[in-house]
Amino acid sequence: MFDVPLFLRHKFAQVWALASEKLTSLEIGCVSSVMVTELLSPSLGHHRSPNHVRPPILPGIQKLCLSVDYITDTMVSTISNVLMSLTHLDLRDAPLIEPTSAYDLTNSGFSRLISMEN
Repeated sequence: MFDVPLFLRHKFAQVWALASEKLTSLEIGCVSSVMVTELLSPSLGHHRSPNHVRPPILPGIQKLCLSVDYITDTMVSTISNVLMSLTHLDLRDAPLIEPTSAYDLTNSGFSRLISMEN
C-alpha cells in the first residue's frame, strides 16, 4: 500500500509520474478524490509548455484499490476514461462529514461503474 500523506501534494505528482509502465496493481490509502482526479486528468496539472503532451498515467494498471475521502462522479469518470487496462476497482470512502451533492456519487457515477464492467 502506498500512503499518500507522506508526500506533499505537489511532490506526489512527481512520484506518480515515475511509476513504472509495467505496474499492474496499485493500492493507495488516504488520498483525496480531488488529488486522484487531478493526477489522472491529462488536461490538468503542471505542463512545461503549451505543446507538451503528457504521457498516459499508469497505462498498465489492471487492479486499483483506493481509500479516498469521497467517491465522486468526476473521480469515477476520470478513472474509467484514463485507466484503459483496468479490470478490478476497489473504492473505499471515509468522509469526515456527509458529502454535498458535488462530492457524492450519483446515479450517473453508478452507471459509469456498471459500464466499466462490460
